[in-house]
Amino acid sequence: MTKSISGDLASGKLSVIGAANSVIVKTAVGQMVKLNAGESVTASGKAKDDDDDHNGGAAWGVWAVVFGGAAAVILWATFGADNRVALGGDASTVSPVR
Repeated sequence: MTKSISGDLASGKLSVIGAANSVIVKTAVGQMVKLNAGESVTASGKAKDDDDDHNGGAAWGVWAVVFGGAAAVILWATFGADNRVALGGDASTVSPVR
């Protein structure tokens, strides 16, 4: 015998936070929706998931710019700066050790 949870959703939105088994909900439009943990449904019957299974999106472009800029700075610092370090110009360095 399988244990299950079911109910009716007349208005609003229902989100399943933590459930070992799926939850079956009858929406206001008469549609039966089966939800797992992390999923939600509105009374109009539109199921919405937790958005963790999307491949890509607009965010990959931002990360490409960030990593591309970092790579350009590293390459410029490695090959373009001639490895010179200026520590204050032509001043003499005096050591405190005699």
